[in-house]
Amino acid sequence: MVGIYRLIGATVLGGAMAASFAVGTPASAQPRAALDPICQAADLGLSFGHAEGAAGTVYRAVQFTNYGDNTCVLQGFPGVSYVDGDGNQVGAAARRDGPAGSLVTLDPGATASAIVGFVQIGLFDPAVCQPTPVAGIQVYPPDSTESLFLEMPGQQGCAGDVSPSAQLKVLPMTDDPGA
Repeated sequence: MVGIYRLIGATVLGGAMAASFAVGTPASAQPRAALDPICQAADLGLSFGHAEGAAGTVYRAVQFTNYGDNTCVLQGFPGVSYVDGDGNQVGAAARRDGPAGSLVTLDPGATASAIVGFVQIGLFDPAVCQPTPVAGIQVYPPDSTESLFLEMPGQQGCAGDVSPSAQLKVLPMTDDPGA
């Protein structure tokens, strides 16, 4: 009988790797979370959590709540961009900040979040920024081609190219609900 065993230790000895295995301890073919499907937009709800300001940027938790019947996973960065009242993107999408992060397992009814930085557009040259009213943000959960909308009344975005700066910044998903 061929079995799969869990690697419990490895040591490099003179350029060669010596590994020790726990005989008789079968490893699961995949960790539990890897068996769970990727969270789909149709099963998620969005809301804003806490907000904090720093040096011309307001950081807000964008909360993802699993309203589906099954556990699902999220990892990496959501896609975030401003949109106008017709759903058209206004300016560049959010710039990703940091590494992709850990796998977040979201049980039914549970909430995870990603922090989004909203740069105050008054910091940009108005001729370059081209301030434009927006209806809110369009959010694509990580690894999803379907989006969700989160309303932001009275907000403006830059329709112009403000690079190398960014009007929006996004951090990776975390299991912190961001309340």
